This record gives sequence, structure tokens and C-alpha cells, in this order.
Amino acid sequence: MSDKQQTTDQSLEAQRTLLEKRLPVDFREVRCLGDMELLEVGPRLIRLRTHISDDALNPRGFAHGGWLFTLCDASSGALVFSRGLDCVTQNASINYLHGGWPGDTVDIEVRALHWGRTTVVNQVTLTNQDGRPLAVATMTMYVMH
Repeated sequence: MSDKQQTTDQSLEAQRTLLEKRLPVDFREVRCLGDMELLEVGPRLIRLRTHISDDALNPRGFAHGGWLFTLCDASSGALVFSRGLDCVTQNASINYLHGGWPGDTVDIEVRALHWGRTTVVNQVTLTNQDGRPLAVATMTMYVMH
């Protein structure tokens, strides 16, 4: 084994040790969708509500970006499903605007910007109980035929 390879192996082992110390403490399972409430549904609009629970937090103590993204993705699909269609996410883009805190209410609004034969493009906006935007996403859903 070369000196360079041995140094690389030692560095990886050191990183692994550090990560294993943090994983049980700082990283836990992130859950969502458990308490989503349907507020309104229309031909090109759906509104839902949920709350930020301890299961939705990142190691810094506010809403995990993956949790917010999953809310956008699932809600975008829900609008398509509400029309009796099946879909999968083809493309997605999200902008995180503000951190959400434990106990905050999250209002989810999905508006169809384009409803084609094979794709639906939705804008998803997440806001807290004060109307402050947490994230805005554009989701392209591929309609399964």
C-alpha cells in the first residue's frame, strides 16, 4: 500500500468516526405527511395544512429542507390525483425562503400553471401561520396514461 493510499484510508476512517458520533444525536428519521389536512380542492388548486413536529427537524432545530421538499412533492401529486390521474415527479426546483420552527403551522398551496396532456406544472407555496413564506417550488408532474 502506498503512503498516499494509507493517508487516504486514515482520513476516511477519521471522517467515518466523526460522522458515527454525530449520527445518533444530530440525525434522526424525518417524517411527514402524517397529519396533512385537506382545506380546499378545485380543478387547478389544492390547499392543505400540516404542522412542523419534532420528526420534521434538521440538526439545527428547524424544518428540514428534505421535509419541506417532500411536502411540495406530495402536495403537487395530490392535485393531479384529485383529478383521477396518476403521476410521478419529472422535474422539481425549490427555493427555501425562511426556516420553520417546531409547532408552526404550514399552509400548502398548489396552483397548476400548465395542465397539458402528459405534464402538469405546479407552483407550490409553503407559508407559516403568519403568512411568511417558507419555500416556493415548481414541480413538473408526468401524467401516467
